[in-house]
Amino acid sequence: DMVLSLEAVDGAGEILRTLEGPSGGPDLAQLLLGNEGTLAIFTSARLRIWRRPRERWVRGVRFPSLRDGLRAVRDVLRAGLRPAIARLHDPLDTLLAGADPLRVPQPLRWLAEGAQAEALRLALRAPLLLNRLVDALPAASLLVLAFDGERADDAAHEGEVALAICDRVRGENLGPSAGERSLEALHRSSWAQAPLFAAGAFVETLDVATTWERAEALGLAVRRAAEGLAFVRAHFANAAPEGCAVELSLLGFAGAPAGEIAGASRDDAEADLEDAQQRREAALAAALSAVADEGATISHHSGVGASRHVFLRRELGEGIRQLRALKKAFDPRGILNPGKLLL
Repeated sequence: DMVLSLEAVDGAGEILRTLEGPSGGPDLAQLLLGNEGTLAIFTSARLRIWRRPRERWVRGVRFPSLRDGLRAVRDVLRAGLRPAIARLHDPLDTLLAGADPLRVPQPLRWLAEGAQAEALRLALRAPLLLNRLVDALPAASLLVLAFDGERADDAAHEGEVALAICDRVRGENLGPSAGERSLEALHRSSWAQAPLFAAGAFVETLDVATTWERAEALGLAVRRAAEGLAFVRAHFANAAPEGCAVELSLLGFAGAPAGEIAGASRDDAEADLEDAQQRREAALAAALSAVADEGATISHHSGVGASRHVFLRRELGEGIRQLRALKKAFDPRGILNPGKLLL
Protein backbone atom coordinates (compact mmCIF):
# COMPACT_ATOMS: atom_id res chain seq x y z
CA ASP A 1 0.00 0.00 0.00
CA MET A 2 1.41 3.40 -0.98
CA VAL A 3 -0.69 5.42 1.48
CA LEU A 4 1.09 6.19 4.77
CA SER A 5 -1.37 8.74 6.15
CA LEU A 6 -4.34 10.85 5.08
CA GLU A 7 -6.13 14.03 6.00
CA ALA A 8 -9.73 14.54 4.88
CA VAL A 9 -12.81 16.62 5.65
CA ASP A 10 -16.18 14.90 5.97
CA GLY A 11 -19.63 16.27 5.13
CA ALA A 12 -20.05 17.73 8.62
CA GLY A 13 -16.84 19.71 8.31
CA GLU A 14 -14.88 17.47 10.67
CA ILE A 15 -11.18 17.01 9.91
CA LEU A 16 -10.15 13.35 9.80
CA ARG A 17 -6.53 12.30 10.20
CA THR A 18 -4.94 8.87 10.16
CA LEU A 19 -1.76 7.93 11.99
CA GLU A 20 1.51 7.31 10.20
CA GLY A 21 2.47 3.73 10.81
CA PRO A 22 0.56 0.82 12.38
CA SER A 23 -2.47 1.51 14.56
CA GLY A 24 -4.91 -0.67 16.41
CA GLY A 25 -8.42 -1.39 15.20
CA PRO A 26 -9.98 -0.73 11.78
CA ASP A 27 -7.96 1.35 9.33
CA LEU A 28 -9.79 4.60 8.57
CA ALA A 29 -7.69 5.13 5.44
CA GLN A 30 -8.96 1.88 3.93
CA LEU A 31 -12.52 2.94 4.69
CA LEU A 32 -12.12 6.26 2.91
CA LEU A 33 -10.06 5.15 -0.09
CA GLY A 34 -12.29 4.43 -3.06
CA ASN A 35 -15.28 6.38 -1.73
CA GLU A 36 -15.13 8.64 -4.83
CA GLY A 37 -15.96 11.76 -2.86
CA THR A 38 -19.11 10.42 -1.20
CA LEU A 39 -17.76 10.24 2.38
CA ALA A 40 -15.01 12.85 2.57
CA ILE A 41 -12.75 15.14 0.58
CA PHE A 42 -9.03 14.45 0.81
CA THR A 43 -6.97 17.53 1.68
CA SER A 44 -3.53 15.94 2.03
CA ALA A 45 -1.81 12.58 1.83
CA ARG A 46 1.60 11.16 2.63
CA LEU A 47 2.65 8.45 0.19
CA ARG A 48 5.41 5.89 0.08
CA ILE A 49 7.78 6.31 -2.87
CA TRP A 50 10.51 4.15 -4.37
CA ARG A 51 13.68 5.07 -6.17
CA ARG A 52 13.42 4.55 -9.91
CA PRO A 53 15.21 1.28 -10.83
CA ARG A 54 18.33 1.64 -12.91
CA GLU A 55 18.00 -1.55 -14.93
CA ARG A 56 15.20 -3.35 -16.75
CA TRP A 57 15.11 -6.87 -18.15
CA VAL A 58 12.47 -7.46 -20.87
CA ARG A 59 11.40 -10.57 -22.77
CA GLY A 60 8.55 -11.66 -25.00
CA VAL A 61 7.19 -15.17 -24.40
CA ARG A 62 4.75 -16.83 -26.80
CA PHE A 63 2.28 -19.46 -25.65
CA PRO A 64 0.21 -21.84 -27.80
CA SER A 65 -2.98 -20.50 -26.24
CA LEU A 66 -4.32 -17.78 -23.99
CA ARG A 67 -5.05 -20.39 -21.33
CA ASP A 68 -1.39 -21.43 -21.21
CA GLY A 69 -0.33 -17.80 -20.91
CA LEU A 70 -2.74 -17.11 -18.06
CA ARG A 71 -1.53 -20.18 -16.22
CA ALA A 72 2.09 -19.08 -16.62
CA VAL A 73 1.47 -15.57 -15.26
CA ARG A 74 -0.44 -17.04 -12.33
CA ASP A 75 2.44 -19.39 -11.52
CA VAL A 76 5.00 -16.57 -11.79
CA LEU A 77 3.09 -14.47 -9.26
CA ARG A 78 2.43 -17.39 -6.94
CA ALA A 79 6.15 -18.17 -6.93
CA GLY A 80 6.67 -14.84 -5.17
CA LEU A 81 8.10 -12.97 -8.16
CA ARG A 82 7.13 -9.32 -8.72
CA PRO A 83 7.41 -8.45 -12.41
CA ALA A 84 7.27 -4.76 -13.29
CA ILE A 85 5.26 -5.77 -16.37
CA ALA A 86 3.33 -8.99 -16.98
CA ARG A 87 1.04 -8.17 -19.87
CA LEU A 88 -0.66 -10.98 -21.77
CA HIS A 89 -2.04 -10.15 -25.21
CA ASP A 90 -4.95 -11.72 -27.03
CA PRO A 91 -4.30 -13.40 -30.42
CA LEU A 92 -4.90 -10.19 -32.40
CA ASP A 93 -2.42 -8.07 -30.45
CA THR A 94 0.00 -10.99 -30.50
CA LEU A 95 0.01 -10.96 -34.30
CA LEU A 96 0.17 -7.16 -34.49
CA ALA A 97 3.20 -7.11 -32.21
CA GLY A 98 4.90 -9.90 -34.14
CA ALA A 99 7.49 -9.72 -36.85
CA ASP A 100 4.88 -10.19 -39.59
CA PRO A 101 1.77 -8.08 -38.85
CA LEU A 102 0.66 -8.50 -42.48
CA ARG A 103 -0.75 -11.88 -41.43
CA VAL A 104 -3.54 -9.93 -39.72
CA PRO A 105 -6.69 -9.62 -41.90
CA GLN A 106 -6.95 -6.22 -43.57
CA PRO A 107 -10.06 -4.93 -41.71
CA LEU A 108 -8.40 -5.62 -38.37
CA ARG A 109 -5.24 -3.81 -39.45
CA TRP A 110 -7.35 -0.81 -40.43
CA LEU A 111 -8.52 -0.53 -36.84
CA ALA A 112 -5.14 -1.13 -35.27
CA GLU A 113 -3.15 1.17 -37.53
CA GLY A 114 -5.66 3.98 -38.06
CA ALA A 115 -6.47 3.64 -41.75
CA GLN A 116 -8.25 6.23 -43.87
CA ALA A 117 -11.63 7.34 -42.55
CA GLU A 118 -13.71 5.58 -45.20
CA ALA A 119 -11.97 2.26 -44.59
CA LEU A 120 -12.42 2.61 -40.84
CA ARG A 121 -16.14 3.37 -41.19
CA LEU A 122 -16.56 0.35 -43.45
CA ALA A 123 -14.92 -1.91 -40.88
CA LEU A 124 -16.75 -0.46 -37.88
CA ARG A 125 -20.15 -1.01 -39.51
CA ALA A 126 -19.57 -4.77 -39.26
CA PRO A 127 -18.50 -5.46 -35.64
CA LEU A 128 -19.77 -9.04 -35.73
CA LEU A 129 -17.54 -9.80 -38.73
CA LEU A 130 -14.53 -8.20 -37.01
CA ASN A 131 -15.02 -10.26 -33.87
CA ARG A 132 -15.42 -13.47 -35.87
CA LEU A 133 -12.18 -12.68 -37.74
CA VAL A 134 -10.42 -12.57 -34.38
CA ASP A 135 -11.95 -15.94 -33.49
CA ALA A 136 -10.36 -17.38 -36.64
CA LEU A 137 -6.84 -16.12 -35.83
CA PRO A 138 -4.10 -18.46 -34.59
CA ALA A 139 -4.58 -19.02 -30.87
CA ALA A 140 -1.07 -17.99 -29.82
CA SER A 141 -0.78 -15.45 -27.01
CA LEU A 142 2.19 -13.17 -26.31
CA LEU A 143 3.33 -12.36 -22.77
CA VAL A 144 5.51 -9.31 -22.21
CA LEU A 145 7.59 -9.79 -19.07
CA ALA A 146 9.77 -7.15 -17.44
CA PHE A 147 11.73 -7.09 -14.19
CA ASP A 148 13.43 -4.04 -12.69
CA GLY A 149 16.44 -3.83 -10.39
CA GLU A 150 19.28 -1.65 -9.18
CA ARG A 151 21.68 -3.96 -11.00
CA ALA A 152 21.23 -5.78 -14.28
CA ASP A 153 22.07 -9.08 -12.58
CA ASP A 154 19.27 -8.63 -10.04
CA ALA A 155 16.62 -8.07 -12.71
CA ALA A 156 18.00 -10.86 -14.91
CA HIS A 157 17.97 -13.38 -12.05
CA GLU A 158 14.25 -12.91 -11.42
CA GLY A 159 13.59 -12.91 -15.14
CA GLU A 160 15.33 -16.23 -15.67
CA VAL A 161 13.32 -17.81 -12.85
CA ALA A 162 10.13 -16.53 -14.52
CA LEU A 163 11.24 -17.92 -17.89
CA ALA A 164 11.77 -21.34 -16.33
CA ILE A 165 8.20 -21.23 -15.03
CA CYS A 166 6.91 -20.20 -18.46
CA ASP A 167 8.85 -23.04 -20.08
CA ARG A 168 6.92 -25.54 -17.97
CA VAL A 169 3.69 -24.17 -19.48
CA ARG A 170 4.90 -24.44 -23.11
CA GLY A 171 6.15 -20.85 -23.26
CA GLU A 172 8.63 -20.01 -26.03
CA ASN A 173 11.20 -17.33 -25.18
CA LEU A 174 11.26 -14.92 -28.14
CA GLY A 175 14.01 -12.75 -26.65
CA PRO A 176 14.26 -9.07 -25.71
CA SER A 177 13.27 -7.65 -29.10
CA ALA A 178 9.81 -9.25 -29.04
CA GLY A 179 9.05 -7.73 -25.65
CA GLU A 180 10.42 -4.30 -26.56
CA ARG A 181 8.58 -4.30 -29.91
CA SER A 182 5.32 -5.06 -28.13
CA LEU A 183 5.85 -2.25 -25.61
CA GLU A 184 6.54 0.17 -28.46
CA ALA A 185 3.36 -0.96 -30.23
CA LEU A 186 1.42 -0.41 -27.01
CA HIS A 187 2.76 3.13 -26.76
CA ARG A 188 1.81 3.85 -30.38
CA SER A 189 -1.69 2.49 -29.87
CA SER A 190 -2.25 5.02 -27.09
CA TRP A 191 -2.09 7.71 -29.75
CA ALA A 192 -4.02 5.79 -32.43
CA GLN A 193 -7.51 6.75 -31.31
CA ALA A 194 -7.63 10.13 -33.06
CA PRO A 195 -8.22 8.60 -36.53
CA LEU A 196 -11.00 6.46 -35.05
CA PHE A 197 -12.78 9.47 -33.56
CA ALA A 198 -12.34 11.42 -36.79
CA ALA A 199 -13.93 8.56 -38.72
CA GLY A 200 -17.02 8.58 -36.51
CA ALA A 201 -16.11 5.83 -34.06
CA PHE A 202 -16.60 5.51 -30.34
CA VAL A 203 -13.91 3.95 -28.16
CA GLU A 204 -14.80 2.78 -24.67
CA THR A 205 -12.29 1.19 -22.30
CA LEU A 206 -13.10 -0.98 -19.31
CA ASP A 207 -10.79 -2.37 -16.68
CA VAL A 208 -12.42 -5.23 -14.82
CA ALA A 209 -10.91 -7.99 -12.72
CA THR A 210 -11.48 -11.60 -11.81
CA THR A 211 -9.76 -14.69 -10.47
CA TRP A 212 -7.41 -16.76 -12.61
CA GLU A 213 -9.84 -19.60 -13.21
CA ARG A 214 -12.42 -17.17 -14.63
CA ALA A 215 -10.20 -14.83 -16.65
CA GLU A 216 -10.37 -16.61 -20.02
CA ALA A 217 -14.13 -17.19 -19.77
CA LEU A 218 -14.67 -13.54 -18.85
CA GLY A 219 -12.92 -12.24 -21.96
CA LEU A 220 -14.92 -14.61 -24.16
CA ALA A 221 -18.22 -13.75 -22.45
CA VAL A 222 -17.73 -10.02 -23.04
CA ARG A 223 -16.88 -10.61 -26.70
CA ARG A 224 -19.99 -12.72 -27.21
CA ALA A 225 -22.23 -10.24 -25.40
CA ALA A 226 -21.06 -7.18 -27.33
CA GLU A 227 -19.95 -8.71 -30.63
CA GLY A 228 -22.90 -7.35 -32.61
CA LEU A 229 -22.47 -3.85 -31.18
CA ALA A 230 -18.73 -3.23 -31.01
CA PHE A 231 -15.37 -4.75 -31.81
CA VAL A 232 -13.84 -6.12 -28.60
CA ARG A 233 -10.13 -6.22 -27.78
CA ALA A 234 -8.71 -7.58 -24.54
CA HIS A 235 -5.46 -8.02 -22.71
CA PHE A 236 -4.63 -9.23 -19.24
CA ALA A 237 -2.46 -7.23 -16.85
CA ASN A 238 -2.01 -6.01 -13.25
CA ALA A 239 -1.51 -9.58 -12.15
CA ALA A 240 -1.71 -10.74 -8.53
CA PRO A 241 -1.48 -14.23 -7.02
CA GLU A 242 -5.29 -14.43 -6.92
CA GLY A 243 -6.17 -13.04 -10.34
CA CYS A 244 -5.69 -10.20 -12.79
CA ALA A 245 -7.29 -7.26 -14.53
CA VAL A 246 -8.93 -7.82 -17.89
CA GLU A 247 -8.54 -4.59 -19.82
CA LEU A 248 -11.16 -4.31 -22.55
CA SER A 249 -11.57 -1.92 -25.45
CA LEU A 250 -14.88 -1.53 -27.28
CA LEU A 251 -14.70 0.05 -30.73
CA GLY A 252 -17.90 0.79 -32.59
CA PHE A 253 -19.56 2.94 -35.22
CA ALA A 254 -20.89 6.08 -33.59
CA GLY A 255 -22.19 7.90 -36.65
CA ALA A 256 -21.16 10.63 -39.05
CA PRO A 257 -17.62 11.95 -38.60
CA ALA A 258 -17.03 15.31 -36.97
CA GLY A 259 -16.60 17.13 -40.28
CA GLU A 260 -19.99 16.02 -41.58
CA ILE A 261 -21.74 16.83 -38.29
CA ALA A 262 -20.29 20.35 -38.32
CA GLY A 263 -21.86 20.96 -41.72
CA ALA A 264 -25.26 19.50 -40.83
CA SER A 265 -28.29 21.28 -39.45
CA ARG A 266 -28.57 21.57 -35.69
CA ASP A 267 -31.45 19.07 -35.52
CA ASP A 268 -29.59 16.51 -37.64
CA ALA A 269 -26.42 16.96 -35.61
CA GLU A 270 -28.26 16.48 -32.32
CA ALA A 271 -30.08 13.40 -33.64
CA ASP A 272 -26.81 11.89 -34.84
CA LEU A 273 -25.18 12.55 -31.48
CA GLU A 274 -28.10 10.95 -29.64
CA ASP A 275 -27.93 7.84 -31.85
CA ALA A 276 -24.18 7.60 -31.26
CA GLN A 277 -24.65 7.82 -27.51
CA GLN A 278 -27.30 5.10 -27.59
CA ARG A 279 -25.03 2.77 -29.56
CA ARG A 280 -22.16 3.37 -27.16
CA GLU A 281 -24.36 2.84 -24.09
CA ALA A 282 -25.81 -0.38 -25.54
CA ALA A 283 -22.33 -1.81 -26.15
CA LEU A 284 -21.15 -0.77 -22.70
CA ALA A 285 -24.23 -2.22 -21.00
CA ALA A 286 -23.84 -5.53 -22.83
CA ALA A 287 -20.18 -5.78 -21.81
CA LEU A 288 -20.78 -4.86 -18.17
CA SER A 289 -23.73 -7.23 -17.92
CA ALA A 290 -21.48 -10.06 -19.08
CA VAL A 291 -18.86 -9.02 -16.52
CA ALA A 292 -21.43 -9.11 -13.72
CA ASP A 293 -22.85 -12.45 -14.91
CA GLU A 294 -19.33 -13.95 -14.77
CA GLY A 295 -18.92 -12.88 -11.15
CA ALA A 296 -16.12 -10.39 -11.90
CA THR A 297 -15.69 -6.94 -10.41
CA ILE A 298 -16.89 -4.13 -12.65
CA SER A 299 -13.83 -1.95 -12.01
CA HIS A 300 -10.22 -2.79 -11.26
CA HIS A 301 -8.51 0.59 -10.87
CA SER A 302 -10.28 3.34 -12.81
CA GLY A 303 -13.19 3.98 -10.48
CA VAL A 304 -16.88 3.27 -10.88
CA GLY A 305 -18.45 6.28 -12.57
CA ALA A 306 -22.00 6.83 -13.75
CA SER A 307 -21.80 4.29 -16.58
CA ARG A 308 -21.33 1.41 -14.13
CA HIS A 309 -23.89 2.68 -11.65
CA VAL A 310 -26.66 0.25 -12.56
CA PHE A 311 -24.37 -2.75 -12.05
CA LEU A 312 -23.03 -1.66 -8.69
CA ARG A 313 -26.01 -3.02 -6.76
CA ARG A 314 -25.35 -6.51 -8.12
CA GLU A 315 -21.74 -6.32 -7.01
CA LEU A 316 -22.20 -4.81 -3.54
CA GLY A 317 -25.24 -6.85 -2.57
CA GLU A 318 -26.13 -6.51 1.12
CA GLY A 319 -23.10 -4.25 1.61
CA ILE A 320 -25.13 -1.31 0.28
CA ARG A 321 -27.01 -1.09 3.58
CA GLN A 322 -23.79 -0.69 5.56
CA LEU A 323 -22.42 1.83 3.06
CA ARG A 324 -25.55 3.95 3.38
CA ALA A 325 -25.16 3.91 7.17
CA LEU A 326 -21.59 5.15 6.73
CA LYS A 327 -22.84 7.85 4.37
CA LYS A 328 -25.22 9.15 7.06
CA ALA A 329 -22.43 9.16 9.63
CA PHE A 330 -19.83 10.92 7.48
CA ASP A 331 -22.17 13.14 5.44
CA PRO A 332 -25.44 13.69 7.36
CA ARG A 333 -26.65 16.43 4.98
CA GLY A 334 -25.86 14.45 1.83
CA ILE A 335 -23.75 17.18 0.22
CA LEU A 336 -20.75 15.11 -0.89
CA ASN A 337 -21.09 13.84 -4.47
CA PRO A 338 -24.77 12.95 -3.95
CA GLY A 339 -26.24 10.00 -5.80
CA LYS A 340 -22.91 8.36 -6.61
CA LEU A 341 -22.05 4.79 -5.56
CA LEU A 342 -25.80 4.39 -4.85
CA LEU A 343 -25.36 6.69 -1.81
